[in-house]
Amino acid sequence: MRQVWNSAPRTDVVSMSLTRNRAHDLVTLALGARRQPASGLATVLTMAADELGTSLAGVFLVPAGTGGAELLAAGGPLAAGLGPPGPVGPVTTRLLRDAIALGDESSPQPTLRPTRPPGGHAWAGAMPLLLASATTVVLLVTADRPVETDALHWLAGPVGLLAQRVCDQRELEALRAELHELRQDRNLLRAGLQHDLRGPLTAIRGMAVTVRTRAQRLSDDQRSELLACIEAQAERLERMLSEALADVGARSDGPVRLRPTGVRAVAERAAAAARSSRDGQVVIEGREVTLVTDPDRLERSLLNLLDNALKFAPPGTQAYVLVEAVPEGAAITVADRGPGVAAGVLPRLFGAYATDPARPDGTGLGLHSVQRLVGELGGRVEYARQKQWTRFALTVPDRAAGQVP
Repeated sequence: MRQVWNSAPRTDVVSMSLTRNRAHDLVTLALGARRQPASGLATVLTMAADELGTSLAGVFLVPAGTGGAELLAAGGPLAAGLGPPGPVGPVTTRLLRDAIALGDESSPQPTLRPTRPPGGHAWAGAMPLLLASATTVVLLVTADRPVETDALHWLAGPVGLLAQRVCDQRELEALRAELHELRQDRNLLRAGLQHDLRGPLTAIRGMAVTVRTRAQRLSDDQRSELLACIEAQAERLERMLSEALADVGARSDGPVRLRPTGVRAVAERAAAAARSSRDGQVVIEGREVTLVTDPDRLERSLLNLLDNALKFAPPGTQAYVLVEAVPEGAAITVADRGPGVAAGVLPRLFGAYATDPARPDGTGLGLHSVQRLVGELGGRVEYARQKQWTRFALTVPDRAAGQVP
């Protein structure tokens, strides 16, 4: 939808404009509506539309980047034509971004940018306002004749104030939700560690006491067996702590660091790391697939899956990694001949502390970390049990191809 400069003579300008007192009333209303900025914004726009004689006045949020725009509120006789508050379509988003692009960045004040109006309106004006969050607010008005720019400058004050308040409230709610999630995770971590670490700690203490108090009565074989058990339980304890700390670390890695990545090369590094801590062999199949992603997150995901594969695969069998190119980017499947996941665990397989009671040597954080890491890459992880094979499949998008916003 093309934008044009309004070339109508000054006599065509709507004579009705916001009086100074009325403008102050709108600012006062905006200040009083800070607790409910969305409804206050609708009231301000309705009053302004009545005062200016406009067909409608709407306020849109346009995020930085390529995301879609959102209607915050509207007022005026034809406001219903904009639809309810919420996301708008690509045509309207393009119109709003065009209005922003026509703005004069050197001007310290918002500048009216008339456009060719949709829906048969005689005239429309779009005024962009940049908020502190780098989100742009666009004030769009329509009328039978052009509206005085000064009147819209007055209207921009309360509109910008309330729109910023809406953004602030949303950010605050997001922070509250994140804080609640962190508290829940902390409580789960504490409860899980108390439960899972008690077993190996009790075993280590009991066997150490036995070695100390009965050293003279133990045979060499008994002593060696007890020491071997202490070592095994200590290793189990170390794995549990490593998994718990890795899961916590996965939540504070900062932004995803994208760069061209060879998926097979990442799989080879993860396989080498897995073999260094567990017995068994890993066979990697498939050609190299190069895509733009975060190789560190991908490697940690595969290392978790391969560690499980080598852990549960029957002795003498191999774990396999298959790398394939798919339309989204790459698919990586980790497969082994192990028994798979118990039916009772499946509904919460990727949740935190989803452990199988028959396998007391895990914290249930490994697969949870995999899902978190792959999700940060914009991908997904799926489990399947097919023909005696346990399979975990990762689908990782190519960020260079625009698969992830």
